[in-house]
Amino acid sequence: MDYKNVPKEEFVDFTVERFKYKTLLSEKYKSQKKYVPTSPDKQLAQLPGTITNINVKVGDNVELGDIVMSFEAMKMDNVIMASAQGKVKAIHVNVGDKIVKHQLLIEYERR
Repeated sequence: MDYKNVPKEEFVDFTVERFKYKTLLSEKYKSQKKYVPTSPDKQLAQLPGTITNINVKVGDNVELGDIVMSFEAMKMDNVIMASAQGKVKAIHVNVGDKIVKHQLLIEYERR
């Protein structure tokens, strides 16, 4: 493919460990339905793994996108970002817990 003829607007930036890259998205990727949580008040696990860190406690205020916990899955460290803006209502896991896909991790009281 001749990248010289591709308009700059078609390229998408992404960062991996502080290194910035540009890529083109496939039509298949562009046409995928965007993920919308069924209930933003409830944070569910998207992958099975092991909880490695919990950054919040019950009663903490969080903003949408704040990192609330991390877990290891498939030998990779992953972060979980708040799916709602508000107060942490309940945390249903502890560090070291094995989690399964769609397991309830955290609940929020939205503002």
